Amino acid sequence: MTVAEPPSTCALLQASAEITAQLLSLDGESPLNLITRRLRSLARVDLVTLLLPSADGRRLLIEVASGADAEALRGSGLAVAGSTAGSAFAQGQVLIVDGVGPEAIGDELPQPRTFATMMAVPISAAVGVRGVLCLFREPEQGRFQADDVQLAKAFAGHAAVGLELTAARVDQRRMRLLDDRERSARQLHDAVIQRLFASGMAVQTVVGGLGPGAASVRLQRASNEIDDTMRQLRRLILEGGAPLNTSTSIASRRLTDVVASFDELLGFAAEVEIVGPLDSMLAGGADEGIVELLVELIRETMLNVAEHAHATAARIRIEATPTRLTVDICDNGSGLGGARPSRGLSRLARMAEEHGGQLRIGPPERDDEGAHLTWTIPLS
Repeated sequence: MTVAEPPSTCALLQASAEITAQLLSLDGESPLNLITRRLRSLARVDLVTLLLPSADGRRLLIEVASGADAEALRGSGLAVAGSTAGSAFAQGQVLIVDGVGPEAIGDELPQPRTFATMMAVPISAAVGVRGVLCLFREPEQGRFQADDVQLAKAFAGHAAVGLELTAARVDQRRMRLLDDRERSARQLHDAVIQRLFASGMAVQTVVGGLGPGAASVRLQRASNEIDDTMRQLRRLILEGGAPLNTSTSIASRRLTDVVASFDELLGFAAEVEIVGPLDSMLAGGADEGIVELLVELIRETMLNVAEHAHATAARIRIEATPTRLTVDICDNGSGLGGARPSRGLSRLARMAEEHGGQLRIGPPERDDEGAHLTWTIPLS
């Protein structure tokens, strides 16, 4: 067994400058991908994973990985309770353990792996611990030394900055969205509603002069439509001033409507849970393609449930974080068994891969589940 030599000062400075430049850039490789890749090279380890907490805080999910099977590991995770990474996250301390089994890496691994030693480093920020960096070594690289701990801490600091910058950019984008909505609301109120009100008054004047008859009925119906349109516009203004444009409608509302459209076909109402700032993150035409992917995903899976699962309940959970979008869909039906996924699901898997994500169809996580589908992609 050999002891890995610490990286040179020149290599550390070069890596730090590269990471800093990428943190400030909006193009190119994801900063978190760069951080894990450079850390794996400098620390001479076989695998590096970066885990972030789930919305309920009970699990850590692999956001980024560098090393063997890195692509397959993304989206997997482990429980905070009872895991080394979870203990580092909860305690805010670096932990090093020897004799690492597959359960320390994540669940649903493509193939079980073991390592000689593991180091879990908390990613600490001003608001607390944001995640964990995990480093894994084979026996020939030796145990982690003090220099390795300092190196990992430095890269955890880079990761904390990257996460804070991503969150700040999301907040900035949300503020721009709110400003746009406020401006749209003023335009609707000052121009559109006033003109509709004037048109409605003119129609009412004509109706009063016509007297009873078919023409009067039609004009009265048009006047009622104008009044109804004005009420809808006022409601939209009060709800945030969202523009009257179906292509840029609020993502969560559209996805909920798609699920509700299958109630009659399913024979029951599927449960929908949306976690995180989905609307602000997918607002605007630039991300409309992702919304369309989600719509197609929900439609395809709901059709499968209706036609093949013989289910009486289904649950859809959409979780949006600053860096990843994850959709979990499960039902209490008969499951896939040995059947192959439909062509529609295969197409959705390819679409996820084109966006750097993946579609996993695995066994149920609970006894009352028939099938469990997880679709996840990174967000820039």
